[in-house]
Amino acid sequence: MTRLTILGGGHVGQTLVALLGGRFDISTTIWSRRWRHARVIHRRAFGREGTYGIGQARIQPSLRQAVDRADIIVIAVPGYGRAALLKRIAGRIDTCALLVAWEGLGAFPETLRDLGIVGPTIVGLQRSPICCRALPGDAVEILGVRTRVVAATVDSGDSSRAARLMKAIFPFKFALAPDYRCVSLSPGNPMIHPARLYSCGLAGADSIRPGVRFYQNWNDSASRVLIDLHREVAEVRDELRLPRAFVRTLVDASAPTAQAVTRDIRAARSLEGILLPVRTLRGRWQLDRRHRFFREDIDESLAYIRRIARSGGVAMPVAEAISAWSNAHQTPRA
Repeated sequence: MTRLTILGGGHVGQTLVALLGGRFDISTTIWSRRWRHARVIHRRAFGREGTYGIGQARIQPSLRQAVDRADIIVIAVPGYGRAALLKRIAGRIDTCALLVAWEGLGAFPETLRDLGIVGPTIVGLQRSPICCRALPGDAVEILGVRTRVVAATVDSGDSSRAARLMKAIFPFKFALAPDYRCVSLSPGNPMIHPARLYSCGLAGADSIRPGVRFYQNWNDSASRVLIDLHREVAEVRDELRLPRAFVRTLVDASAPTAQAVTRDIRAARSLEGILLPVRTLRGRWQLDRRHRFFREDIDESLAYIRRIARSGGVAMPVAEAISAWSNAHQTPRA
């Protein structure tokens, strides 16, 4: 029986429990600070097509015990918390067969190298295969499933082994890229979230208030920033001679209009409930600089994309402007 450990009890972690924790050939353990007293969790995953899976996992409150003797480990924690977690388990996962960063963005390869983690086959995903949310009680809702997700191994020589293991465990279709930089140059959240936040920041106080929907209130200003970011990533990809099949951008086939991009994003029904991250400080509403859209997508992922660009001698003026704006407008502690 395969011993699977999921690190993180958020939306992804709980959804994986529902999808994988009901299989007879997998013994599933989950670690999270979320549960203090329970020993087992049960989850049901459902969507428009009905029930996708019903599963359970043993809760292990000790991180070290959770990873001991695990065959497969899935890291499903925010990117900004990943380095500290890996530091705690370094030296304890040498016998693990497969280590998966559910979104392997940012400085994931460097963190592994610095900690000397080389034993497992290590895979990072360019995007999450599922859009999901945990609901009160024991249910998780699957809002969308990607038909194809780009992944890559940190060591390119592990690709064949990773493909076999991932096919045997996960109910998703992965395309293994030949270069890990294809994962790092994600055209997903590291482009979308910074574009929207930056455009709101430039628009001023009128656009920053509670109840604004992140995607359904998307506007052409955000679309123009997003298109510019995609254009910059496409330039980095082409300069580094990475295959287009694994880093697809909005500008590859044609010149998209801001109006068309806005229309497409607003039509994404699976993202309806997400709100603009705001907080009140001294009686004024501000973008919440502590939110994961800032910490994970600007500070971690977009910063690393800029690092790749600089190493290839490619300028990313829009990405640099977003970073400078974000650093200059850090939310002070109340």
